[in-house]
Amino acid sequence: MSIKAQLLQKKNLWHVGAIVLFLAITIGYFSPVFDGYTINQGDVTNWSGAAQEIIDYRENSDEAVHWTNSMFSGMPGVQISGSSPGMIILDEMRAALSLWLPRPANSLFLYFIGFYILGLTLKIKPSISVLGAIAYGLSSYFIIILQAGHNTKAFAIGYAPLVLASFLWSYRSKKMILPLALSALFMAFELRANHLQITYYLGMVLVAVGVFELVNAIKGKTLPSFSKRTIGLLAVYGLAIGLNYGNIKGTLDYAQFTTRGGSELTINANGSKKEEAKKRSGLDTEYITAWSYGVDETFSLIVPNFKGGATGAIGTSEENKDIVKNIDREYKQNIVGMNQYWGEQPFTSGPVYIGVIVVFLAFLAMFYVNDKMKWGLLAVTIFTIMLSWGKNYLGFTEFFLEYLPGYNKFRAVTIILFVAELTLPLLAILFLNKLIKKREEIAQNLIPFFGVTGFFILLFVLFMVAPTLFNNFLTTAELGELDSIPVGQEKLYEGLFEELERVRIEIFSADVMRSLIYLILGAGAIFFAIKNSEFAKKALIPVLALFIIFDLLSVDFRYLGKETKPQKGQREAEWKKTWKQKYPVLAAAGDKQILEFELADPIIKKDVDEKVSALKKDLRSKKIKGGEFSRQIEQKEFRTLGRHTNFRVYEQGNPFNSSRTSYFHKSIGGYHGAKLGPYQELIEFHLSQGNQSVLNMLNMKYSLAQGGQQAIPNPKALGNAWFVKNVVEVKNADEEILALAVTNAYNYELYNGYKVSLNGSLDSVLSVRGNESLTISTPLGESLPLVDVPYQASAQQTLGLFNTEQGLQWGYFNGFNPQLVATLSNVQSGFTPETKAIMQTQFAQKLSANSFNTNGEIVMTSYHPDHISYVSNSIENQLAIFSEIYINEGWNVYIDGNQVDLLKANYILRAVEIPAGEHKIEMKYEVQSFKSANMMSMGLTIVILLLLSFGFYVELVKGCKTT
Repeated sequence: MSIKAQLLQKKNLWHVGAIVLFLAITIGYFSPVFDGYTINQGDVTNWSGAAQEIIDYRENSDEAVHWTNSMFSGMPGVQISGSSPGMIILDEMRAALSLWLPRPANSLFLYFIGFYILGLTLKIKPSISVLGAIAYGLSSYFIIILQAGHNTKAFAIGYAPLVLASFLWSYRSKKMILPLALSALFMAFELRANHLQITYYLGMVLVAVGVFELVNAIKGKTLPSFSKRTIGLLAVYGLAIGLNYGNIKGTLDYAQFTTRGGSELTINANGSKKEEAKKRSGLDTEYITAWSYGVDETFSLIVPNFKGGATGAIGTSEENKDIVKNIDREYKQNIVGMNQYWGEQPFTSGPVYIGVIVVFLAFLAMFYVNDKMKWGLLAVTIFTIMLSWGKNYLGFTEFFLEYLPGYNKFRAVTIILFVAELTLPLLAILFLNKLIKKREEIAQNLIPFFGVTGFFILLFVLFMVAPTLFNNFLTTAELGELDSIPVGQEKLYEGLFEELERVRIEIFSADVMRSLIYLILGAGAIFFAIKNSEFAKKALIPVLALFIIFDLLSVDFRYLGKETKPQKGQREAEWKKTWKQKYPVLAAAGDKQILEFELADPIIKKDVDEKVSALKKDLRSKKIKGGEFSRQIEQKEFRTLGRHTNFRVYEQGNPFNSSRTSYFHKSIGGYHGAKLGPYQELIEFHLSQGNQSVLNMLNMKYSLAQGGQQAIPNPKALGNAWFVKNVVEVKNADEEILALAVTNAYNYELYNGYKVSLNGSLDSVLSVRGNESLTISTPLGESLPLVDVPYQASAQQTLGLFNTEQGLQWGYFNGFNPQLVATLSNVQSGFTPETKAIMQTQFAQKLSANSFNTNGEIVMTSYHPDHISYVSNSIENQLAIFSEIYINEGWNVYIDGNQVDLLKANYILRAVEIPAGEHKIEMKYEVQSFKSANMMSMGLTIVILLLLSFGFYVELVKGCKTT
């Protein structure tokens, strides 16, 4: 048979039809993306801020920078926005696999095509494989992560079925070359997605399936073949790892410095002993298990609203319209604003709903499918579901945190449910394949069918009849409120929570009924197919596919629909114009103030004006105007400023969980799941406490009011580098971080006849610590209680207390006005980074002295994220402290071209001893593995391509000749 004849076989036309169907569903679901919109992804918005500096150099200088100062005062860029020239061919092949569709449509299509190929690998009929692919791709969690912006996770999930498919084919095929070549390619894709947590969980599936392949080999006496194929798989996985060597090594190297890499500290910020640090490296158990699935929450696999679905107000959910109408009027105003989700997680974007029909089919597979692989799939499903319970089954979780290598490096144990979303649809199509091929065998033994159907129906009936028997409808926090009801308000609170419980039961029951209906429809179709061979052959799969599509899509649309305009109760639309996602943040008044301050430098102003003028000309030629025009101009201004300057900005409020500031400035805060561990500790011990001395040493030139509405210059910022007089030597990390402490006090000054009372003491000027309950007395003797002195006050930030029509209110003090009651300023004493450095013994011993004469100066002369230059001039040796983050791998320092020791000071900063005289100091981020990794990637890509070519030659060309 010729190659052309092979390609035109009927089964291959099925594949074309499958691809067309997948495309139709993808384009239909994500139609806004083809009209110039993209999903309004919160994580992508945050990523945009974090990646600004890296993107700037990539887009405007064609440079791949590997360090960024955009957030957390500086960190490696490997986990933000890596660029690998050696991966260009691989990336193009990945794009081809998803037909070059735009994001996020490419992820959904990848879900479909990956699982479809997995089904074909198991010799499952194409039509059934299509059904399985739809069930896999439309699983609610996989859609929810696209809405959230977890794009790397989505790609890793999309490639997972392909990895499993090629793994199984390598053991079950007669010819090994092509399956092994595809194993190398698909594992390379998986690793390139750079979500090691999903890859780690996928490894659990491979091990489980591999064990059962081993058992089969032992029983079939084919151990030599099994061994040869295992060695082959290990070899090609080695190729995939080598191809991704740069990314993997960078991630692993970086991990040891992050919160996942353990800590030198043995104490917590509150002074207690850090017991966890003694046991093992990795993340703390509490942090790992913060997001844990409740044991009963597992029922959300078959009832999406078992715990209410997503975090959000009851009244804003479209599906609750009728339920809201029936809320008792007395409590309605409160209840519509209360949380619809009542599960164990702090908050959630939605449930892991696999589909009741899919889970039902998976149960039937356990009774009817003969392939022993089902036991491996069952085992890994149960195992991973139990691990998803995290702190709710702590003994089990802690055992694996302790003894399963690498498991303690990953947070949010709920992500492991991805495994069930892969294995359950796989079991479902194994059953359907058995039903279509051997219907008579199933028809002769209907007891399991009736048993499983009866079990599910009984379960749903019990859910509806006795909901509180299986579910709790008030959270732990709400039950706590009930236990501490204010005296005299018992009836009101009890009535409110009784009504809340009733409303949630109604939400739950509505979804139980919904699942029951789909179960009956699915079970009915299967029963009819068992009894009717014609229906089984021609109509069962299309009918089930329609049921599954309607079931899953109706849930998916709860979390990601097609709204391009905000609906009632929504802060933002689900979709927004693509250019708004690329330029997501508008500069606030404070950001513009900082720009204005810095443009006082004529050199910076000249460069900014030239760059902006050129961009305006380009944008006008492209007919870009309006909001997109202004945002691009704004971005160009701040990016150009960032190339000339190297100061930091600290935004008040929640600076360590937002990258808004990073979008415009080099930020002390930021948003990232794997920040440097020592920096996180600095946050916990000092930055979160408002330690002004630490902010000064980090070169905080400006602080911003929350939201960036006002910029406050900090004249005490220490700049890019400075000389210190004394070195305080400490023995360990505990002593070093504690030595950075300062004592806070707040000075009140009263105006216009007002007085402040603290413990009965009246005065016009008063020093307090910040947590007292005070009373302000007006000139007429009226008492105005003032609770909790605000900690936002700093040495550069005087707050004013104003007597407004709304009562006493705090605001920024910009000069005297008639409503002024008091001013509050911060006074700190203790650590003085401008005069002394704190150093551990291992670094202090490398110095020529422990005190220095600070006569001289050191100035930054040029800035680049990977290469900063300074000049120094002094008559004696000096110890220079740099406001740059220390990491003991990658950064090298050179004086006049000669490498010298880079030291650590003040727990987190770089330090260098500089000899007398005039010198040029250069700091370079030099990670040699980047260059070698690119060469390796190119070489191994070619090896895999040659292996693929030879494999296809053996399968197609030689196969045709043999035929």
